[in-house]
Amino acid sequence: MHLTNYFLSTLLATAACVAASPAPAAPSPSPSPSLKHHPRRLNAQTEVERMSGFRSKDYVLDLFHNPKGEEVGKGGKLSRMNLASLPALDRQHIALTLILLEPCGANLPHTHPRASEALYVINGDKVLVGVIEENGGKVILNNLDTGKATFVPQGALHFEQNLTCEPAVVIAANPSEDPGTLTIASEFWMLPDGTLEASLGVDESEVRKIRGQIPMGPAPGSEECRKRCGLDNNNHY
Repeated sequence: MHLTNYFLSTLLATAACVAASPAPAAPSPSPSPSLKHHPRRLNAQTEVERMSGFRSKDYVLDLFHNPKGEEVGKGGKLSRMNLASLPALDRQHIALTLILLEPCGANLPHTHPRASEALYVINGDKVLVGVIEENGGKVILNNLDTGKATFVPQGALHFEQNLTCEPAVVIAANPSEDPGTLTIASEFWMLPDGTLEASLGVDESEVRKIRGQIPMGPAPGSEECRKRCGLDNNNHY
């Protein structure tokens, strides 16, 4: 059974339980790039005027069919409701991500530079959530099952990994419509070769070799888990 169909009914029944708390009041930010082609909203004097250009359907997003907000890898799929995928969220201080993890799948280590995050396991027997606070801080590791929730401080390095042989579904909520994502495994390798060589203690040829092997997220997960679940490198039974 396809992972999307497997969890559709569960998601519809439980997603309403997850919400992000509004961020503290702050000065209104500059208009977002999503509004640059809407002079009426840019020049609006009131919130009603600013939002008048949006129609009812502009307030709804299908997280299972979300080409503007999807990230698909061999270990699962991320589907984001944020400013980029739903422009009507502008200045609403909320974003949502549906995390679908295949057996052993891992949402790669990343940070959100502009927001904290709440994580809620909709379905899963053992979802490992890891958080590294900052240099000199502690490493926080928790195995969550269905109904468990946790949080990630703003800017902290974190990941989610399904440690079981069944699919898992997690909802992530952020108190910002544009929390941003910095995925360490891929973005680190955008640094110049010389910097990478110094950081890793390897030569240029090794840097090039490793750079070509970085997976897209979510990734298939550890070799131990894949063997235990009878999965090959393509994450198929």
